[in-house]
Amino acid sequence: MGELGIPTLEDVYDMTMAEFNLRAYAYRRQQQWDWAKFRMVAYWAVRAFNIAPKSMPKKENDIIQLPFVDEGNDKSGLSPEVIDRFKKAQELYNKQRKLKQIE
Repeated sequence: MGELGIPTLEDVYDMTMAEFNLRAYAYRRQQQWDWAKFRMVAYWAVRAFNIAPKSMPKKENDIIQLPFVDEGNDKSGLSPEVIDRFKKAQELYNKQRKLKQIE
């Protein structure tokens, strides 16, 4: 739970599945940036020995594919209309959640 930035299990039970999926998505994105460091070390370790130059990877991407790192962002394929509807639903959810905290 600490990886997702959630302090207690009760907070997990209070969140919606969409909110949990957003946190999980962010965690996967963050982990890929950590893996990018290891990929770079592996790439240069293989290149340093120069044993079989024809079988060496030409780019870091040839070792392991990391979509968030290689492409800069994740292409989800969602249309702008769907994204706008999602943002409106999230704003409505946040307003309802604030009202429940005041009561």
